[in-house]
Amino acid sequence: MAFIIGTAGHIDHGKTSLIRSLTGVDLDTAPEEKERGITIALGFTSLTLEQSTVSFIDVPGHERLIRTMISGATGLNAVLLCVSATDSVMPQTIEHLNILNLLGIPQGIIAITMCDLADEEDIELITEELHELLEGTFLEGAPIIQTSAGIQTSSDTDETAPFGQQELQSEIQRLMDQQPTIEDTTPFRLPVDRVFSQKGFGTVVTGTARGCSINNGQTVQILPENLIAKIRSIQHHSTTVEEVVGGRVALNLSGIATADLSRGSVIIAPNSISPTQIVDLEYQHLSNASSLESGTRIRMLFGASEALGKVYRIDGSENIFEEGDTGFLQVRLDSPHILCRHDRCIIRRESPLETLGGGRVIDPYAPKVRQRNKEEQHQFLVRAINGDSISLLDRVQNQGRSIQEHTLLNINGGILLGKIYYGASVVKDMLNRLVSVVQQTHVTQPLKVGTTRMELSTDFPFLQKEGLHDLVSISMAAHQLKDKNGRLHHPSFSVHLSPQQRAEIDKLLQGLLNKQLVGLPMTELSTIPKSLMHYAFESAQIVRVANNIVHPILLNKLLDQLRQHFEVNQTLSTTEFKEMTQLSRKFSIPLLEWMDENQKTRRNGDVRISGGTLSEDV
Repeated sequence: MAFIIGTAGHIDHGKTSLIRSLTGVDLDTAPEEKERGITIALGFTSLTLEQSTVSFIDVPGHERLIRTMISGATGLNAVLLCVSATDSVMPQTIEHLNILNLLGIPQGIIAITMCDLADEEDIELITEELHELLEGTFLEGAPIIQTSAGIQTSSDTDETAPFGQQELQSEIQRLMDQQPTIEDTTPFRLPVDRVFSQKGFGTVVTGTARGCSINNGQTVQILPENLIAKIRSIQHHSTTVEEVVGGRVALNLSGIATADLSRGSVIIAPNSISPTQIVDLEYQHLSNASSLESGTRIRMLFGASEALGKVYRIDGSENIFEEGDTGFLQVRLDSPHILCRHDRCIIRRESPLETLGGGRVIDPYAPKVRQRNKEEQHQFLVRAINGDSISLLDRVQNQGRSIQEHTLLNINGGILLGKIYYGASVVKDMLNRLVSVVQQTHVTQPLKVGTTRMELSTDFPFLQKEGLHDLVSISMAAHQLKDKNGRLHHPSFSVHLSPQQRAEIDKLLQGLLNKQLVGLPMTELSTIPKSLMHYAFESAQIVRVANNIVHPILLNKLLDQLRQHFEVNQTLSTTEFKEMTQLSRKFSIPLLEWMDENQKTRRNGDVRISGGTLSEDV
């Protein structure tokens, strides 16, 4: 398991020098960094301690480079907070500490740097100031180590020897030993913090990998650009590997140019994570920040990305966060981004730039919260942070969650209808509505056996065809509904004809028997109510052949004749059929076509052969 430590602290407080003294690597490599003497981009190196490797991320301390600092701080296992013995606590010391606290960094070490340039009394005062500063933060009680990186003195020949490195290494090893093993089951993702081209290799990206493993040769998707590339090689701690799980990773990609990518791009396994624009956070507002009102435009920083959007407070009667407030915040982004549950982010004012607070993603695929349902949605989120994952399903009601969302949110439960998961209470309401709709059909159309699934779809527009089919199956399994010839009806329902209706049907059936296979034209039955005709068709008391109605008893007798014919003959000609039925071509051809349509016979050139359903009666 990779272990990553990031530096933090005010500009010129010796972060890069301290890493150089620990690892022997100078992370200020860019000419402008050498010239200005400050870290501008993220720097990366590693150190092996007792056969375990720790990665270092050196982040800039300048206020204007906060975005880069957050990019480096995301995904850290620990932080090394550097405070100069000559300057003590400075503005970026406090801002970095606030950001790290909001990002949920679990542990860390404080290094008082440049101790060779300060006297013991100054160092003692700084130590007391640090104890006060760290009270109530994740670094309260963390070890404070006095260090020197070996800074040149005023003498041209003497150089101060670095000290504190051995103690730092011991504390880092202790943190590594105490690090709990937490398996991240989310799909692989790599927020890109650097893109460059390397001679002989081509496009290379680096970042802190999260989620499941990735393999050499695997195809990957790049978002939001929605591009496809292939991994040519993987490096982890400067070593080429075939597979990697988490930690600092460099991927050599084929099939894509460096100009197609940028910091903030996210590399994932294809179609494993869908982008989102509405995100709900468990939010903490900084105690020294100005207020944040609903509807305010903000910058949200997460991973290596920065996104613009608006925020809305979900909990509380007031639509504003004041100093030190905690609660739930909905962020509506201007464009889609990749975010997962439990990701950490920072909220800054769009302009002027100010860090306001931050938090943890509770629902990355959140429904839009309105004023009218704010309190209800607040309760769903309270349940979610208390371990009730099913609340994330309940809160979307009839919208449901896709299989992918259900998996990404790690929802424990729900009912799958088609390809969408719904909460049990929502499905219960659907079942009640389903039965109610069918029963209403019995009232309004008492001569219909029931209603079809297609007819029901208008009452469940939010359900896909497969979902409605599954809902009906659940209802039937619970004996709430029955299916008769494709029509759903209540178990207690049956069609009851009035004496007058029964007399009309009997008269019709007798007339059809008298007409034999010729039947009666539909046009001669216009005096019979349509609902009664529909009932006769549904109950299979009459059968339509072309534009005529025929009695099923007569058709079944004809089928018997056909079965006997095919017992001794391979084929049936039109002439043979006319002789068998004693009908003219006007009536025999429609009957043959009806036989073909219902697979009683099958046309083979100019003759018919036995069909697949010939053994079955009408």
